[in-house]
Amino acid sequence: MELTFSRLIIQILQDQNLNLTQLYKELYDLGLKITYASLYGYYTGKMIPPLSKAKEILKIEKIEIEDEELEAILEQSRKVQKQENSQEDKILNLNLKIKPELVDGAYRNQSKYLRSVIEMRADELFGDENLVTQFSASGKRKISSYVAYLIKKDLEESGLLEVE
Repeated sequence: MELTFSRLIIQILQDQNLNLTQLYKELYDLGLKITYASLYGYYTGKMIPPLSKAKEILKIEKIEIEDEELEAILEQSRKVQKQENSQEDKILNLNLKIKPELVDGAYRNQSKYLRSVIEMRADELFGDENLVTQFSASGKRKISSYVAYLIKKDLEESGLLEVE
């Protein structure tokens, strides 16, 4: 696996035992004009910084990389980003956070119990077949399948999807 700028940011966080917010504050306090959204984009690989910005970040973090090597890292980052973007339309990626009490008041502060109930119901409906996602953790696959099933059912009932 070739080095990307995202991987450099992750390495900085690990080496300094920081989270992204702490790194952002450190960079900002040391004079780097950057938004948190941009740093987050660099961290996730969704954005690639210009060479000058990448050099500034690495200089503040006391990481010495020759310009040619940094340009190669940024180019590799663009290649990886392009590959990931071409795959994006194949999977709807949602980061869902649900307050358990919105499902039922009995689940207030019982997220693990609600999760197991959802997984059990999804297993009843789908077993290990017809799972709609590529996740390897069976619980995630089952919950994703169940959510997709509920969305499809609702959209069909509301007339926004044709019933097959």
